[in-house]
Amino acid sequence: MKSYLKQFIKGVALCTVCMLVNSRADYTKEFENGIKLGVGGDFRARWETIGRNVIAPDAKRGPDMQYFRQRTRVWSSIEIPDAGVKFFIRLANRTQYYSSHSADPNNNGTATWEFPDEVILDSLNVTLAQGNWTIVLGRQDFSLGSGMWLADGAPYVQARSVFHDGATFKYKDDDLTVALFGFYDTWKDGSVFINDQNRRIRLGNILTLGAFAQKKFSDAISLEGYYMYADVEDKFWSPVRMHPADNNMSLHTAGARVFGRPEQFYSYSVELARQFGRNATDDSLSGLLFDTRLRFFAPEDVFLQPELELRYLFLSGDDKDTARSEGWIPLWAEYPILREETLAIYFNGNWSNLHMERAELVLHPTKDLKVTFAPALLQCDETNANNCTGGGRNIGLMLASYIDYKICKNVSFAFEVCYLNPGSFFGNGHDSVWSRTQLLFTF
Repeated sequence: MKSYLKQFIKGVALCTVCMLVNSRADYTKEFENGIKLGVGGDFRARWETIGRNVIAPDAKRGPDMQYFRQRTRVWSSIEIPDAGVKFFIRLANRTQYYSSHSADPNNNGTATWEFPDEVILDSLNVTLAQGNWTIVLGRQDFSLGSGMWLADGAPYVQARSVFHDGATFKYKDDDLTVALFGFYDTWKDGSVFINDQNRRIRLGNILTLGAFAQKKFSDAISLEGYYMYADVEDKFWSPVRMHPADNNMSLHTAGARVFGRPEQFYSYSVELARQFGRNATDDSLSGLLFDTRLRFFAPEDVFLQPELELRYLFLSGDDKDTARSEGWIPLWAEYPILREETLAIYFNGNWSNLHMERAELVLHPTKDLKVTFAPALLQCDETNANNCTGGGRNIGLMLASYIDYKICKNVSFAFEVCYLNPGSFFGNGHDSVWSRTQLLFTF
């Protein structure tokens, strides 16, 4: 553990020096010919505790898992404004050290993230911009809409990176946004230098094509629609927890969302999406997503500036007694969509078979401090799912709380904790707790 503390101290010292040199979160040098050179980076340190029952609520298996995780990223860019061209590269390194675990995860091949575990090419692209349109070619981060269907391109690397490899086109003016995108992402990343070449970072080799459009009619109403096709080639047939062993599929996702802020004191969002296609056993796919949110805002002079969000989320489950596969397939949304990771860890990112009623209360004691409380009632759609051991619909009551504090322009602190009281969905469910303490430095 001492070596990891040394790495953490070195990282903090490096970021502190950078911030003393310049208070900005990045550095840009403009030359006489108009060319701009930019550099920057960030360092994120996390201490996490995961109750053993977060992964398997039915099995009480010993003390909590605890680990220290850090990620360092550095980037550079060259921009030629007259030509509308920008080159961007970002490298990342991620390490992790367990202080508590049922096995010996600090010396376990591809399941290990020991220092110096890896240096990855996190981003490498060129941007061509002219007027209202932008084309990005290469490795890039890319998300659209509410994040419920397209947000994370590398879901199995635990918040290390989210990249896609391909091309995106975006047109944007004051009221209209149109995006076209195409990616081909492999199940392993051959561009990295050490262990990550042997890690599975996605379900399989995935070809993705899609289109997105968003139109703002007024503050009260905006409308977006999208379509995405994904062909998953999982010829490796290596099982992933909570996923089928064979993930070969041809998946179509189409949806629409209407949202807006008609008045200063409230906003709303309603989204509906449908999936169709064929899976590895030639079953037809028919997943359904329905997400609705209503958020209330207090006037600016009200103490603590409270915000309250009420949300209902439905993700269809697969009825094993039918010839179709009705379960929602998240694919590029296998990330902690509720911010907390308790449910994401249990589902292993496979968000499906869920009814959720959730409330979120946000308080602002100071300008730089935010405190959030979020209770949620969780129920399943289908009780004959493979992971249902109790036969009931009640997955449980989940209580989450977050504290976010911006220490200064370049340093922020966060504390997150979540508790799950399991219900009749589990045959022998035990309470579980997940927590995280995080420091983020930007330079």
